[in-house]
Parts: sequence; C-alpha cells; structure tokens
Amino acid sequence: MRVSKARSLELRLGKEGFNEIFYVDDNYTLRWKVRLSKNSPHHVGEVAGTLSQQTGYYHVNCFNTILVVHRIIWIMHNGDIPDGGVIDHINTIRTDNRLSNLRVVTEARNLRNLAIRKENTSGFVGVHYDHKNGKWV
Repeated sequence: MRVSKARSLELRLGKEGFNEIFYVDDNYTLRWKVRLSKNSPHHVGEVAGTLSQQTGYYHVNCFNTILVVHRIIWIMHNGDIPDGGVIDHINTIRTDNRLSNLRVVTEARNLRNLAIRKENTSGFVGVHYDHKNGKWV
C-alpha cells in the first residue's frame, strides 16, 4: 500500500514533532510555535494555515506538504491515527476543530455523515420514488 506524502509526514513528525512546531490556542486555532526557517513567511504566534474554499477544511503547508489542520490537532493530543482511520467532525462542521468534536472512524462510517444531496426528494438515504408503481421504495 502506498502512503501519501501527507501521511508520510504525519508518521515522521508524530505527536512530539507537531507539538514542537505548532500549538493550539484556547479557540482550537492552530498556531506556529516556531519559524521553520529564516525565509519562512510564517511568524511565531500566527495562525497556521488557511481555509480551503474547495474542501471547507483548514490546510497548512508544512515542509512543502499540505496537511489538514484537524488531523494535526488530533495527532498533537492523541498520537498517531490508526491505519484505515479518518478524523471525523462529529457535528459535521468542517471548521470546528475542537478536540471534543473530533473522533477517529473508518472511511465507511465517515461517509454516513454526508449531507443529504440536493437532488434527494425523499429526504432519506436510499429511498426514491418509483414512477412506474407510483410508490416510494
């Protein structure tokens, strides 16, 4: 199994490494604890990362690797994420990175949290209207 660049960096840095680079403030905002190089555009105490308009998650560039902030926060407090595990936002709000709102789940479990699609007319997953029989099935 091939490991992504982001996952490889997570494994290499781990809890200790991330805690040397970042800290989490009282609002669960990830901030830079150190400046990674003298040419780094980031300064100590600044918010680490930006909100992606594409995904709705906060991302941070660390050692030329894009990481999602909620995974960093989880690792900083709990250690490595088990293989096959993903970090789920319990309340489905992608910007709410409070530790109490994050949990490790399987990919299949995480997919159950998806919002009902706009073309869904029944309001229930897996239910559709059978026009031939004139019934919801």
